[in-house]
Amino acid sequence: MTTFLLMAMLWSTPTPIRSQEQFDESFRAFISNCERPKADFLSGVCMGQLRTMLILFKVTALGDRVHVCMPLQVTVGDFEKVVLKYAADHPEELHEGDILEILKAAEKAFPCEAKRE
Repeated sequence: MTTFLLMAMLWSTPTPIRSQEQFDESFRAFISNCERPKADFLSGVCMGQLRTMLILFKVTALGDRVHVCMPLQVTVGDFEKVVLKYAADHPEELHEGDILEILKAAEKAFPCEAKRE
């Protein structure tokens, strides 16, 4: 019983996590994660962000607000290539926020015929 209580206390003890100030949300860090081997955890973070954005573009009105008209056939892997190419073509943007640069990459690769206001 004592062992159980000790283990329960250890599991319930808060553990320190990286503070928000330590988390790099730059486009450079995002691209670095995407370029890691596919089995790497941070590569998974990249794919998760891309997958989330892909879903948002396809399912919500976000695509209309940022003028992205992405075909339904685009896969996460296709989208990753688009973002990596955008990063290679725009190294001056690597210090910018990742989400904004992903949006720019998508808008450049998948522009809408007529932008809606």
